[in-house]
Amino acid sequence: MRNTLLQFDKLLQVQQRCLDTIEYDQARTVLNALRRSRVKQLLALVFSNIVTVYFALGHLSDLPLVIMAGLLVLFNAVGMAGNMWQLQVLQQQEHWKNLRGTQKKTGLLQTAALLQSLMIRSLRIRLLALPLYSLYVVIGFAFTGWRMDKELLVSMAALLLPVGIWLYCKVKYTNLHIKWVAGLVNGAGRKYLLELQGFSPSVSGT
Repeated sequence: MRNTLLQFDKLLQVQQRCLDTIEYDQARTVLNALRRSRVKQLLALVFSNIVTVYFALGHLSDLPLVIMAGLLVLFNAVGMAGNMWQLQVLQQQEHWKNLRGTQKKTGLLQTAALLQSLMIRSLRIRLLALPLYSLYVVIGFAFTGWRMDKELLVSMAALLLPVGIWLYCKVKYTNLHIKWVAGLVNGAGRKYLLELQGFSPSVSGT
């Protein structure tokens, strides 16, 4: 009887190790997809800054354009820093291999909570920079040979400024129950964290 109980206990331990391995592989697959998404976004921001700086250098005599370009580069740099921070957090998943059961789920929960916080913070910064995105319209016209009226650009930025400030104030963790806020945050990367529900149901509530 004692040998039977020992064998049963060993069987349970093996089963738990197998479940841990499967769950870890599932979580790693989702987080690797998130990592690729962050890398693509980082490269897009780098390319955007290169184009913006190139445009500003060609319009040094136009002070408003240069100022807007400088601010846009600054906001993009903040976005790049946020992406690199998220990539650094994602790198921590390599330390989960030696964890088991509750410890592994706790590690995933902490990582998901930190990533969600960083995603919301980065999204709010991008929304605050919304008025500056009108400069991309000017850059697009410039590359096609058309010249956009500077006063129209200033008007567009002025109209987008209150919208950007309102969105910045509205998009935060406490408003995730609002569908459109949740949609924006999910689009910023939270959808990957929601896919981890099968690994740890608590992730969706972080």
